[in-house]
Amino acid sequence: MEILVKRYGPDFFSPIQSMFKKVALLAAEYHFSEHNVPDSHLAKRILQPLQKYLSQLILLLRQASPIERWALEEETEGESIFEIYEEMLPPFRPSSTEIAVSHTLNTREIREARMPDANNLLLVYEKNVLHCELPAGALTIYQTPALTWAGMQAGKSVFYEDSGFVNYDWLNKKWEYEMLPDFDYRILSPDRDVSLLFDIRKKCALTFLEPMDRLSVSAMDTTGKHAILMDMEANGGIYELKSGWRKVDSKSLDWYGFPEKPPVATEETGRSKSRAVALWCENSDFKMLAFGKLINGASPLAFFYEDIKAACFSPDGNHLFLCREEDCLRYDIENHSKSVVLKKSP
Repeated sequence: MEILVKRYGPDFFSPIQSMFKKVALLAAEYHFSEHNVPDSHLAKRILQPLQKYLSQLILLLRQASPIERWALEEETEGESIFEIYEEMLPPFRPSSTEIAVSHTLNTREIREARMPDANNLLLVYEKNVLHCELPAGALTIYQTPALTWAGMQAGKSVFYEDSGFVNYDWLNKKWEYEMLPDFDYRILSPDRDVSLLFDIRKKCALTFLEPMDRLSVSAMDTTGKHAILMDMEANGGIYELKSGWRKVDSKSLDWYGFPEKPPVATEETGRSKSRAVALWCENSDFKMLAFGKLINGASPLAFFYEDIKAACFSPDGNHLFLCREEDCLRYDIENHSKSVVLKKSP
C-alpha cells in the first residue's frame, strides 16, 4: 500500500481503496449469508453490483490518474438505479410553477439558508423564499413551491421542485425558467434515508461506496459542488459531487475535543437540539455544522445546543448564519461572537 501511495499519491489511491472496500464488503455479505444460492433474491441483490464494482476496480487500477465515478458508471452500466427512483425525482426541464412577490410568509418553518454572495442571504421556507439584502436588511418575499437548493452558476441560484428546475438571479431579483447549458444538474436523493447521488441530465445515479446506516445528515454546500452525508454514528463524510469520491472521512475528525476557550452558544450540556446542517469547502479547507457542532477539520470550534432550524456559511467561510424560529444570527467564527441579522420573520 505504501509503495502505491508513494508512486501515485494519496489522491489517486484513495478511490481505489474505497472501491476495494466496497467489493470486499459485498463479497463478505454474500459469502457468510445462509441464503447464498444461485438465482436467489440475495444473489441478485449482491452479485450484480459486485460484478459491476469489480469491473470498476479493474478499470481504476489500469488508470494512470484518478477517474470520475460517473465515467466508471458509464463504462460498466448495468441495471439503472435511476429508473427505480425516477418518479420521485424532478424532471430535466424548467419548472412549470410561476413565482411572484408575496407580502407575508405562509409559515416560519425554514427548509434551507443560503448565502450566494457577501451581501445577500436567501431563506427557503416551505412555500416561500425570503431574500435579505445585507447590511441594510431589505427584505423581499416570494410565493414559491417547495424549493430545494441545487447550486449556483453565473450569478444564478438553481432550485428544483416537483415539476422541474428554476433559477433565481439574486442581483436583479428575477426568477428565470431555463436550463443552464453548463450546469451539472446533480442532486442528492429527496428521500433523506437513501444515500444516492443523481445526475438528472444524464439520468444516472451513484451509490456512495462507504457503508452507512440510515442517513441522519444530508446536505449540499452552497456552490453545489460538495455534499456531506453521515449516519448517526458519523459514518460517511464530505463528497465531491463532480468526481463522486469521498473527500473527507468524517470518522477521521475530532468530534469531541474543544479548544481551551469555551464554545459560545449556551451553557447547557447534553445532546444538541439543532437539526441544521451546513458545509463550506474550498480546495482542501472545509468547515461543517452537524449534530450541533461547528468543526473546521481539526476539532470542534463551538457547540450549539439550541434549536437551529437551518444554517449556512458565508462565501469566505468566516461566518456561520444560524436561523432559529424567531431570528437569524451571524456567528463570527474567528472571534466567537454573535449578532442578530433578522429579528422575527415577517
